[in-house]
Amino acid sequence: MARGRKPKPVELQKALGNPGKRALPEPVLLAGRTTELRAPLRLPEEAQNVWNELVPVLASVGMLDGVDAVALEGLCILVARARQAQEHVDHHGLLLISDKGKLSPNPMVKVERDS
Repeated sequence: MARGRKPKPVELQKALGNPGKRALPEPVLLAGRTTELRAPLRLPEEAQNVWNELVPVLASVGMLDGVDAVALEGLCILVARARQAQEHVDHHGLLLISDKGKLSPNPMVKVERDS
């Protein structure tokens, strides 16, 4: 069993200026680093907006790998859903009045939390 601290990611060590001055290992690249990934055509508009926010940031710090596209697509969809649910909760509140006139929790709170 390994002991001690987990090593910092290579990207973080480079960003900090490699304070230990030790040789940094080369990261494992499966599909190769890239500076641009196109959003999948099937992404909803809100998820494409999230994609357009994240991809430039990841590319600028050198953390964009072609193999990550599927995981990035899923992340964008979840963030878009969470934002939509948050807007609904902001507009309608945490509690809703049911058909019988009783207060009930807004179901969008669960959607937001789960996303």
